[in-house]
Amino acid sequence: MISKKLSLRFVVAGSVATSLLAVPVGVLAFAPESWHELYGAIGKSHESQTLDALRQVIAQVYKTSAPSRSSLRARDVIAAADAKIDTGETKDLGRYHFDGERFVEAQKVIADSVKDVVWGLKNDRLEGARFKLGSSLHTLQDFYSHSNWIEKMNTIPHPEAGRDLTIQNTALTADKTCVECLIINVGCTDCSANLNTTKSI
Repeated sequence: MISKKLSLRFVVAGSVATSLLAVPVGVLAFAPESWHELYGAIGKSHESQTLDALRQVIAQVYKTSAPSRSSLRARDVIAAADAKIDTGETKDLGRYHFDGERFVEAQKVIADSVKDVVWGLKNDRLEGARFKLGSSLHTLQDFYSHSNWIEKMNTIPHPEAGRDLTIQNTALTADKTCVECLIINVGCTDCSANLNTTKSI
């Protein structure tokens, strides 16, 4: 039987994961931490996107705009873990970033992290569960910023991204699917000009 405390943990973890699947509309760029984005002036960082979503989840789940210290600490650990993926040994590993058409490997990173989060919640290893949640959110966020899903004018989450499923209709490694967005395009809401192919992501 699952305890009431553990049930609440699953509700919170599920709410966080679900809310963070939403595709950010109007985001110009991803950076690891808030200071890299000039605090919103040139885009939205992994860290600030995660903090914003967690604020919403905490407010919805706990029905308060003044969360407890432990909730704030959990939020900060998850957001820091998200930003940390762009540093150290994981920085250049494509499977953590959906880079180089590594859809299968990136999906596995997320699926394995979800298993680790569940294990951590069941075994009172909350710090590790928070870290794994944050790191998997980074990989999921990178699906949207490193694939051409947004450029194809999709406004809903991809039905397979971040789930233990195979993402269908992906490009080959050699296929160039998008043209790099430049900072001078700030204010442009039509990304279709960046798209090299309409067939695959």
